Amino acid sequence: MDFTKFDEHLDLMVSEGVPGIDCVVMRDHGIIHRHRAGFADMETKRPITGDEKYLMWSVSKVATCTAAVKLVEDGVISLDDPVSKYIEEYGDLKKVVRGENGTETPAPVENELKIVHLFTMTSGFSYNIDTPAIKEFRQASNGRCPTVGLARAIAKTPLEFEPGTSWMYGLSHDILAAVAEVASGVRFADLVKELIFDPLGMKNSTFRKPDKKGNCQMAVQYSRDWESKRISRTDNSNFFALGPDHDSGGAGLVSTAEDCALLADALACGGVGASGKRILKEETVRLMATNRLTTEQRYCKRFREFHHLKGYGYGLGVRVMLDVNESGGVGAVGEFGWDGAAGSVLLADPEKKISMFYAQHLLNDDNHLEELRDALYSII
Repeated sequence: MDFTKFDEHLDLMVSEGVPGIDCVVMRDHGIIHRHRAGFADMETKRPITGDEKYLMWSVSKVATCTAAVKLVEDGVISLDDPVSKYIEEYGDLKKVVRGENGTETPAPVENELKIVHLFTMTSGFSYNIDTPAIKEFRQASNGRCPTVGLARAIAKTPLEFEPGTSWMYGLSHDILAAVAEVASGVRFADLVKELIFDPLGMKNSTFRKPDKKGNCQMAVQYSRDWESKRISRTDNSNFFALGPDHDSGGAGLVSTAEDCALLADALACGGVGASGKRILKEETVRLMATNRLTTEQRYCKRFREFHHLKGYGYGLGVRVMLDVNESGGVGAVGEFGWDGAAGSVLLADPEKKISMFYAQHLLNDDNHLEELRDALYSII
């Protein structure tokens, strides 16, 4: 396979402002192509070497849901379990009822919130982390924000809709991480390490605050301002990781391109990693990558606002390609994965056993899924 045009496209992204990129393509456990370009630190001209750590933001959701679906596979939790079975506050949820004059009144929900609703983002929870209950909890915990306690605080905020009736990107996977912690009796960061990172050999991945003395140095995270055309250095912070004890299932992963490529490869290869160790049964991977949204939910305003998801549905924490023609690009039915706010993209194709992981560290950038997917599939 000739990746010349693929690399030209990656280099063009760097020339147009992305500080640095690292892209790993694997097939059946072997790296068939890797391309790096640009800088891990633009000011000091430190080049991308392939050893950099990144804030993975919402790519975290793939690792979280992989670990959680392993608990489903093992019978520790069930998709149909009420969330209140593990965190009692979820047995007394409220929803927002909006009046014609703009009033908002909380009212009891009619549908029971189930674990499947957390996986599929159909819970009704938004991504608002500035609610009075969360602010109060952050203060009461002296800013430490342990994962389960935070989930209890999230439960105090009224839902945007009845559980299971629509789709909304939000804090569902942070709640799922808390459920996994309670059900397993293991701190979530340690649980993912045990179930996913260690078996796959992901030695530089963590849901805890990374050790500055670790094996890999953080790539500097930048932010793009579209009006001024400026790209500014940030302090490498993650505002969704609310404290040192918060293992954010939705956004807390710190990892490298090489490590995340190992996760993508395992998902593309039926749950078996390049290490030879199995993290999921093949049927569990299929369960994870099966669309769970109704047609109405796929075409609701909140889902369609994710413009790069044309042609996709949503499974247990991952986008799932359903209609390549609708996507307007090149791809394959069954391809699945997710992306991160700083630009990372994870893609797994179980039919071809091909995977791709693309890493960058630039907030407020375009989502690169469509162009990278199309460039990859134009080759394979």
